[in-house]
Amino acid sequence: MKGQEGEREKGNSLYSKIQWLMFFRAVVVTLLLGATAIVQVKESQLFRHLSPFSLYFFIGFTYFLTLIYAFLLRRRKRLKALAYGQILGDVFFVTLLIYLTGGIGSIFSWLYLLPILSGSMILFRRGGLLIASASSILYGTLLDLEFYQVILPLGSHLAFPVEYKSSYVLYLIAVNIIAFYLVAILSAYLSEQVRRKDEELQERLIDYSQLEQIYKHIVQNVASGLVTVDGTGRVTSFNRTAEEITGYKFEEVYQKEVGSLFPGFLNGSKPDGWMPEQERGTPLFSRWETNFQRRDGAILTLGFSISPLKDSRDEEIGIIFVFQDLTKLREMEEDLKRADRLAAVGALAAGMAHEIRNPLASISGSIEILKEEMDGSAQNQQLMDIILREVGRLNSLIADFLLFARPTPPGKELIHLNGVVEDVLKVFANSPECGPGISLVANLKDDLFVLGDAQQLQQVFWNLFINAAQAMPQGGELRVDLRRLSPLLFLEEPAQGEIVISDTGMGVEEKELNKIFNPFFTTKEKGTGLGLSIVHKILESYGGKITVRSQPNKGTTFTIYLPVQ
Repeated sequence: MKGQEGEREKGNSLYSKIQWLMFFRAVVVTLLLGATAIVQVKESQLFRHLSPFSLYFFIGFTYFLTLIYAFLLRRRKRLKALAYGQILGDVFFVTLLIYLTGGIGSIFSWLYLLPILSGSMILFRRGGLLIASASSILYGTLLDLEFYQVILPLGSHLAFPVEYKSSYVLYLIAVNIIAFYLVAILSAYLSEQVRRKDEELQERLIDYSQLEQIYKHIVQNVASGLVTVDGTGRVTSFNRTAEEITGYKFEEVYQKEVGSLFPGFLNGSKPDGWMPEQERGTPLFSRWETNFQRRDGAILTLGFSISPLKDSRDEEIGIIFVFQDLTKLREMEEDLKRADRLAAVGALAAGMAHEIRNPLASISGSIEILKEEMDGSAQNQQLMDIILREVGRLNSLIADFLLFARPTPPGKELIHLNGVVEDVLKVFANSPECGPGISLVANLKDDLFVLGDAQQLQQVFWNLFINAAQAMPQGGELRVDLRRLSPLLFLEEPAQGEIVISDTGMGVEEKELNKIFNPFFTTKEKGTGLGLSIVHKILESYGGKITVRSQPNKGTTFTIYLPVQ
C-alpha cells in the first residue's frame, strides 16, 4: 500500500515538472527568439544572413510541439519517456538554432545549458548527464562539420565562409563541453539534494499525519468525555463520548461558552467560573461531581476533572475537562447502601414481627369472643369492629414487612412475562384503584419468558400500577412497554428483558428519588412505605434491577431489567 502511494506521489511530481517544463520552454522561446527577431528587423547588420521568418517559424513550431506534448501528457502514460523526448528535442532545437545563426560564430551555444538544467531537475543525475552528453556530441559534431566544410552555416551560402583556426574550434568545443558537464553535475547534485529532502519531508509529513490520525482516534474513542476550552471560556473540541453523554453534537457547542453547556458547575467572579485572582486562570476545583441535564431531559451525575491545556512552548492556552457519567455507579452505591441498611433492619425486625404477630392473633381472637358474648349495643359493636379492623391492618403491615425482610425465594417455573403483565392489567383496569380518567396503554413488543414465581411478579406489577394510579388523581396515561434488549448491550451477561412503566402524574422531587425504595419512606398520607421496597427486594432476588426517572408535574418512569430465557 505504501509502495503504491509512493509511486503515485512520484508520478504526480513528474507530471507537474513536465507541465512546468512545457510552460518554461514556451516562455523562453517567445522571449528569446521574439527579441532576436525584433533586433534583426531594427538592426539588420547584426543578423544579416538570418531571415526573421525563420525565427517566427521556430516560435510557431514550438507552440505546435507544446500542443502535442500537452495531448500526450493528458494520457499520463510513460511520463519519463515523454520527459526524455521533450528535453532531447530541445537539444536538437538549440543545435539547429546555432547552425542557423552562424555555427562556430553563433552566440547561442549557452542555450544548451537550459535543457541540461531541465534534465537534471526533472530526471536527476542520469538525465542531466545524458542531456549533457547529447549536447556535447551534437555541438562538437556541428562545429567539426563546419570546420572541415562538410556543411556550411546558413550565411556561408551567400558569402565566403569564415576560416577558423583549429585551436580556436577545439578550445570552443572543450570549453562548452566542460561547461555542459559541470552544469549537469552541479545541477544534478542540487536536484538530488532537493529530492532527498523532499522525500524526507514527505516521510515526516506522513508520520505527522499518522500521529494526528492516531491522536484523533484516541481522543474520539476514549471512554471519558473530553472537552477543551480556550482562554476565553469557549469550547474548542468535543469528543464522541462527550457527544454521547451530553446529547449535543460538536457543531452545536463549538465556540460557545462552557457555562452554557454545563451551567453553574464552576464558581468564581469570571464569567462561567474563572477564578477571580487569576487572569483567565485555572478554575476553582480540580475534581468534583455535579448533576447535569441531558438534551433529552435525563438527569445524570457527572464526575469532572480538569487540567491546564498547554501549547508546544509550555504556555497555557486553555483547560481540558475530562468527565464521566457516574449515574449508574452512584445508583449501584445507593443499592449497596440500601442493601446494607435493609440487611440490618431485616435481621432485627423479622424476629420482632413474629413476636408481634402472636399477641395480635391473641387480641383478635379475644375480641371475637367478647363480641359474641357482650350485649349487642351499637356502640360496643362499633368499637369491636374498629379494634378488629386495626388489628387486621397491623397484621397486613407485618405480613408486608416480613415479605420485605425475608422474601420467598423465586420459584423455578417458566413464566410467560407478557401473560403476567396482561393479567395484572385486566384486573387493575376493573379495580377501584383505576380511576375513570386513567387510560391504559400496553406495548408488549417481544415474548419474554422468565424462571420464577408468577404470584411474586404479579405483586411487583400490581404495586407499580397502584403507585402510578395514585400519582394521577385527575386521570392520565399509564403506559407499559416490554421488549427484549440486544445482547450487544450485555456482552457476557444473560439476555435481558426491559419493562418500562410510565405515568403522566405528579412526579417525584429530585431530592426524594434516592429514597423511594427505602422501607417506610412514603409521600402519601396513608402509605406504609413498603410497596416499592418489596418490589425492589423481589426483583433483586431474580437478579434484576429497577431504576426510576421522574420530573415534577411531568410523570414518573420505572424501568425493570430482568434476566430472561
